[in-house]
Amino acid sequence: MPSSKLDVQENVPLAPYTTLRIGGPARFFCEVTTETELLEAVLFARERNLPLFVLGGGSNLLVGESGFGGLVLHMAIATPMLASAVGDSSKSQPPPAPTGTPSSSNSASRESAASSASPASPAPSAVPPSRT
Repeated sequence: MPSSKLDVQENVPLAPYTTLRIGGPARFFCEVTTETELLEAVLFARERNLPLFVLGGGSNLLVGESGFGGLVLHMAIATPMLASAVGDSSKSQPPPAPTGTPSSSNSASRESAASSASPASPAPSAVPPSRT
């Protein structure tokens, strides 16, 4: 496995990583930009028996003021690669592109099924009407 420069920080505030900008610190925090760093971060957590939380964009996340007592792994991998063998990122390849389009017979059968279906009732509103 190629060496990396995994930077594990301690007591990093998580508020800047959430859209609501609230939340306490992570006991340990690292941002990974390569698959090698990702593997090293997971090993770091396993070796210390730490809970692991994978953080993406932070838009569906609320962090309590007490923070998180394990390792928060912030994903910043620009282009994920598919390793040819587990733990062998030296032979990585980009993910395969989607192939082909639906056949015309499949799309025609979907269209006829959609046109023969009865209209669905509208979904209930998620926000109750305001009372004035």
